Amino acid sequence: NFGYTIYDPSFLPFLNTMPYIEAGYAYWIKVNAPQAITIPGTPLVDNFSINLNSGWNLISYWGDEGVSPSEAFADLVNDIDSNGEMNLQVVTTFTYGYLIYDPDFMPFLNTLQTMQRGLGYWVKVRHAVENFTFPE
Repeated sequence: NFGYTIYDPSFLPFLNTMPYIEAGYAYWIKVNAPQAITIPGTPLVDNFSINLNSGWNLISYWGDEGVSPSEAFADLVNDIDSNGEMNLQVVTTFTYGYLIYDPDFMPFLNTLQTMQRGLGYWVKVRHAVENFTFPE
């Protein structure tokens, strides 16, 4: 969110800049070996929303069911500015390889087919978006 924060258990406490985990955002976690991670807390409600900054945002997908990126980001694709450009530029993730959804691509070039709960997504938008949420 306008930069990065870090938590490393091997750091001295004053070097850790991540004070908490914030709902709706995604986090990169580096481990030395395969590890199942359970994050305690309350599941996000369907109408949960976050603000997106212009440029790149690292967010989670909190929907119960997987959906296509075109459905998940339909409001951003349909948000056309005065220059005729849609607000959504690209969505990427990494799960067993790099996946991409670009609304300007021909459909067969998009390798990101389904948004899944528990994964993080880099979302690039032209203009900031207040109260972004995924469709129910």
